[in-house]
Amino acid sequence: MKHLLILATFFFISTFSAAQDYELTPEQIAANKRFHKAKLDYLDKKYKEVLDYYDSLLRENNTTRLETYKMASESCRELANINKKDSIYYINRSNNIYNKAVQWNGKMMIKERWNSIEIDPSDDPEVFKIVDTQPQYPGGFSAFYKYVMHEMKYPAEARRKGIEGKIYVQFVVNKDGSVDGVNVINRIGGGCDEEAIRVVKNSSRFTPGLQEGKPVYVRMVLPLTFKLSNPPKKKKKG
Repeated sequence: MKHLLILATFFFISTFSAAQDYELTPEQIAANKRFHKAKLDYLDKKYKEVLDYYDSLLRENNTTRLETYKMASESCRELANINKKDSIYYINRSNNIYNKAVQWNGKMMIKERWNSIEIDPSDDPEVFKIVDTQPQYPGGFSAFYKYVMHEMKYPAEARRKGIEGKIYVQFVVNKDGSVDGVNVINRIGGGCDEEAIRVVKNSSRFTPGLQEGKPVYVRMVLPLTFKLSNPPKKKKKG
């Protein structure tokens, strides 16, 4: 008996910068202003303000822009040089921020882009746009869903505790079609998050996405709904 329902919906977000072709919301405008100020703070060597900005973003979301990871990591390096007494703390924090960037963007993208990231306040904010040609799984996405349905196992802990819910698995399809940066955006626990990550990580290579005929990194989001066919009965109180 099946214990897992998979919603057949994908979201594609290309990681290349593109010209803005839609009207920003007030929230997006405010976020862009904060990002612009953080870049100015970084260039003005206000490194603690940059870290405050980074921390506030991570409290709101699990991940952020590559430029922000870079600014925060380098700010820690600079503070380590300034504050010798706390240098170990800042070096460790810099490494943790770098690892966070790898976690959400994948080793290949970070290896290629990290050292070339420049903080330029005159740049337009990064805007994500759907690519010309989306990544394709061998046999199409129906084959991908079949693979996930076949491989996904409902975790024993989640079944025992009656844990159900929808999660969103975010991952990056690299330029060579390999899958990287696999994470769950919203966790429901009980081993469901780890099981979803495991299955997506072990999937076959995709045909990479293309923009203007060239392979690009593409961020994708897969919604999964964990649903028990026979959930355990709740114990009555009293």
